[in-house]
Amino acid sequence: MLTILSEGFRTACVRALASQEVNEGKRCILLVPEQETLGAEAAMARTLPPSAPLYFEATNFSRLANTAFRMLGGISYRYADDVSSALLMWKTLDALAPFLHTPVRDTATVKEMLSSLNELYAAGIDENALSAAALRLPDGDRLREKLCDLSLIFRTYRGELSESYGSLAEDLDRLAVLLREQNCFEGVSFFVDAFTSFTSQEYRILDALIRHCDVTVGLTCQEDGAPSLCYEETRETAKTLFSLAKKAGVQAVWKKGATDTLPPALTHAKEQLFRADKVLIPYKGEKEGVALWRAKGPFEAADAIAADIAARIREGASLNDFVIFVRDVKKYTGIIDTALQRQGIPFFMSISRDVFSFAAVRMIRAAYDILNKGYRTEDILSFLKCGFGDPSSDDVDVFEIYVTFWHLSGKSITGKKPWTMKPSGYAKELTESDKAMLDRANLVKAQLNDMLSVLANGSSDGDTVKTHATALYAFLKRMRCEEQLLFFAQKERALGH
Repeated sequence: MLTILSEGFRTACVRALASQEVNEGKRCILLVPEQETLGAEAAMARTLPPSAPLYFEATNFSRLANTAFRMLGGISYRYADDVSSALLMWKTLDALAPFLHTPVRDTATVKEMLSSLNELYAAGIDENALSAAALRLPDGDRLREKLCDLSLIFRTYRGELSESYGSLAEDLDRLAVLLREQNCFEGVSFFVDAFTSFTSQEYRILDALIRHCDVTVGLTCQEDGAPSLCYEETRETAKTLFSLAKKAGVQAVWKKGATDTLPPALTHAKEQLFRADKVLIPYKGEKEGVALWRAKGPFEAADAIAADIAARIREGASLNDFVIFVRDVKKYTGIIDTALQRQGIPFFMSISRDVFSFAAVRMIRAAYDILNKGYRTEDILSFLKCGFGDPSSDDVDVFEIYVTFWHLSGKSITGKKPWTMKPSGYAKELTESDKAMLDRANLVKAQLNDMLSVLANGSSDGDTVKTHATALYAFLKRMRCEEQLLFFAQKERALGH
């Protein structure tokens, strides 16, 4: 049986139903996207009894394939990483160059080609489908030639890949076939949550599951449709699932989640969000702390919000009473903060940052790059300019001038003998200024090798993860990372950040 759980608090209802099954001693599996698996496991662990692992598992499609293969055979552990995939694609393109209508010899195109083939495969389009589509087009048509090229590349690349590696996508295909032939999850209830759509492989797996098991799928949409464009994708997903159930001769039903317990004003506001017709219907009920404005743009909206907050603070409200939510904080940087500053409102903006924007992470990455890439000058300078370790910023500047002038890298930096080349070149005499500069450059050279030696001693390719982790910890202690981060934090606080 297939149940589409819609509306209301969908995730809470899915998990409540799964918990009910576990408490009754029935086996069930919660199927979520890969990035949601750990979160779902943690959330369910807080509500389930200690005996839950006997009956319950939170998993994703790839882990489900792993489980099935352990029971029925067919497991594969050897998958191609990004580098291996790129090399195989380059080999494929190079070998097929004489046969392609548009030969591809640019390495930048390799990644694009891999991405395109992965998308096609996820959509259920293989080399045979591409060939069939090409044959329906007239000779000489550019699209026909492109489809023929893609079909040939697809077929050859997959052949090269299968000789040495498995594939997660192909694992899902094999899982769908196994589940159609054998019911290895007999008596298990499946709850599927946090998806908006599925790949062709995932649809085939769900098709096999609903033929043998009770499957409940939580989707954020309404049975009778809704005027919101944000529901369009999930409505199409629901239609596809109902179609699969109909073809399998399985009963499929809609089931509403928990009824909204929001106040009428908030319920009205929720209905106005993302309307396809862009018509804002005013709320005519009693005021319950909800107001809807239509601004001409983000600047006007930010000014209105800041002015409203300032007025409420003057009336006695606390700063902690206010939170501003936007779809993309980065797009409002310089808009909302400026509007709040004009009103004299202190605030904190939570903006996601790339992990490599943090000095400590850049320092660690640069250190590994130095060791793994042969002490390149650019890696060394990146490492020294992160603000950690022994050298002062002035000494680092002197070091940079010296190594850039003499083009020093590799063994010339790792060597134990101090440098003797004149900072001003061969032609001139060694002045006191040159000698001072040479001494400072040699000092940084010695400090650099001393700092990196701690990491290098435990980071060879043959070492274990524990050895690498121990070496990294010792390296961070040697770099006085904790003290330096505390200093950075104090400096930022002093600036009012």
